[in-house]
Amino acid sequence: MMFAALSATAYGSAQFMTQLGLRHGRERAPQAILINLSAAVLVLALALGVVWAVDPVEVQWRGVAFFAVAGLLGPFVGRSLNFLAIQRVGATRTASLGMSESLFAAALAWIILGQSLSPLTLAGVVVLAAGTALFVNETGRTFRSMAAPLPVRAGGEAVDRSLPAGRVAVGVAIGLTSGFFFSVAGIMRQLGIDLMPSAVFGAAVGTFVALLVTLVNVVRAGQLRGVFRVEPRNAGPLAISGVLASAGMVCFFLALQLGGELAVSSALKNLKPLFTFALAALFMAHLERITVRVGFLVAVVVTGAVIMTLGRG
Repeated sequence: MMFAALSATAYGSAQFMTQLGLRHGRERAPQAILINLSAAVLVLALALGVVWAVDPVEVQWRGVAFFAVAGLLGPFVGRSLNFLAIQRVGATRTASLGMSESLFAAALAWIILGQSLSPLTLAGVVVLAAGTALFVNETGRTFRSMAAPLPVRAGGEAVDRSLPAGRVAVGVAIGLTSGFFFSVAGIMRQLGIDLMPSAVFGAAVGTFVALLVTLVNVVRAGQLRGVFRVEPRNAGPLAISGVLASAGMVCFFLALQLGGELAVSSALKNLKPLFTFALAALFMAHLERITVRVGFLVAVVVTGAVIMTLGRG
C-alpha cells in the first residue's frame, strides 16, 4: 500500500511540475515532451537494469510489439495531449479530466476483452461520469468568468488570466481525449504483459519508442536546437515531471509485485488528482483558478474512479 500511495504522489506531482515547466508558454509542446521523455527513459532504464538483474524475463517479440504500440498511444500521444491540455486549462483540471481514462478502460475491457462490469463498477461509472460532466461545465464557466481581466502580477511577471472560450473548449476536449489514448495504451500494455510478465520492461520499451518518435518529429520540424535553448527554470521542472511519472509507474508495479491487491493498489493510484490539486492550491494559485468547488469536484471524480477500480477487483 505504501508503494501505491507513493505512485499517486509521484503521478500527481508530475502534473504539477509539468505546469510549472510550461508556465511561461515559451516552449513548444514537442520540445517540452522531448525533455520530459528523455528524463523518463533514464529512470526506467535504471529500474529495468535492477529488475532484470533480479528476475530476467525471456523476450517475446509479440509482447515487445504490444509494448511499442502502448508507448505510441500513451507516453507519446496521450502525454502530448496532456501537455497541450495543461497549457489551456491547468494541471488540476487536466488531471481530473484525465480520470476519464477509467471510463474508457472499463468500456474497452467490456467490448474488447469481454470483461463483465459488476454493480459496484457501474456505480463508479455513474459517479465518475457525473463528476467529469460537472468538471467540464465548471471549467467552461470559470474561464468565461475570467474574460478580459487585468493582468495579475505574480513573482514580478505579468500573467494574463483570461482565455478565449474556444481555447478552453479545446483544452477540455484534449484532456478527455488524452484519457482515451491512455486507456487504449493500458489495454495494449496488458496484452504485452500477458506474453512477457515484466511491466517495467513494457514501460521502458513504450517510453523509449515514444522518445524516438518525438525526437524524429522535433528534428523534422527543425526545433532540435530550440530544445537546448530552453531555460533551466523551465527545463528543470519538465525533466523532473518525467522522472516523477516514471517513478510513479515503477512504484505502482512494485506495489503489485510485493503482494498488493490490484484493486486496492489501483484505487490508491487514482488519488493522484488530489495531490495535483493540493500542490496547485499551495504554489500556483496565480496560474490556475483554484476554488473550494474545484476541490469538491476533484473529490467526486476521484471517488468515482476509486469505486470503479474496487468493483473491477
